[in-house]
Amino acid sequence: MSDVLEIPMEPLVLAPVLEAAPEGGMYAYLLFGFLGLIAVLHALYTGFKHKQWIPLLLCFGGVLAVTVEPMYDVLGGIIYRDTFFGFEAFNLNTPGYLFPGYLLWVATMPWLMYEQLKKGMTGMPLYALSIAVFISVMLTDYVGISSGHWQYYGEGPFSHVAGSFSMGPFLVLSGWLLFVLDKKVRGLAKLYYVLLPGVLLNLAFSCISWPIFFTLHSDMPLIGDLVAVAITLSLAVAAVWFVDSDIKDRRAA
Repeated sequence: MSDVLEIPMEPLVLAPVLEAAPEGGMYAYLLFGFLGLIAVLHALYTGFKHKQWIPLLLCFGGVLAVTVEPMYDVLGGIIYRDTFFGFEAFNLNTPGYLFPGYLLWVATMPWLMYEQLKKGMTGMPLYALSIAVFISVMLTDYVGISSGHWQYYGEGPFSHVAGSFSMGPFLVLSGWLLFVLDKKVRGLAKLYYVLLPGVLLNLAFSCISWPIFFTLHSDMPLIGDLVAVAITLSLAVAAVWFVDSDIKDRRAA
């Protein structure tokens, strides 16, 4: 048998050990809790008012999709400060405030994107929305880092954008898949919508941000980081272009 398995494997950059979040993370719980409440109220309103319960299923799916977080925290080099509630996976702490925090971006916004696609949105508005989501994630990151709730520790000047670049395409791809499934899924099969947020998060992050993840875990010079960012951006644009062209083709058929 090869001796390769006996060689200790150490990551390029080790995650630091952070102290407890300021005020136990209470400010983050209040902020993300408020955003999560908006998502749930929207889902209940849509259900009772319009008899459309998929947004509520997506909310449940958004909570389930939090299990995706620690996987890409390892790849993206991000660590959260410990709070009074959360879970541990991949030797990293994931704070409880991400549960409501996921709902608005991962559940409600994809549904709103689907509604816009159904109304005929194509072209530049799709790219504009992707950029707006990217900016919203970057601003959230800025607040979280500056307030001491989480920290990026990966090497390279672009470690903090790996996830942000994927969120805009994630929104567009999610709305597109809901649009495609609209006339295909009936009855109890709609329960599978609970799985969509986690599946699509994995799709967006693994397919779009993998070049940056690679550079964070390899000894690359700056030019390598720049190339990785360029490839990631091109993949993000390609994902939005694919949705835009597919929607136009479906309407022209």
